[in-house]
Amino acid sequence: MEAQGGTNVLTNTGTITTSGEAAHGLFGNGSNNSLINEGTIDVSGLNARGITSLGTTLGPITNSGAITAAGPGGLGIFIGGSATLH
Repeated sequence: MEAQGGTNVLTNTGTITTSGEAAHGLFGNGSNNSLINEGTIDVSGLNARGITSLGTTLGPITNSGAITAAGPGGLGIFIGGSATLH
């Protein structure tokens, strides 16, 4: 799931499965995007990330679900700046 621009809300309540290089589950790029995972995110591959938040003013990130990241450079959550993580 991806959002470009500002003030978007991405919510996962189901299952997201991705594989491959830079395969992301939730990806927000822009200001004040809210990224919410209440489900399951499984990513695998080189530099795969469960949740990625980039931008100049980052919005809140909430994870009450499960994130699994496999592969070299894989991360559950990548935050490209100052943000609130719940």
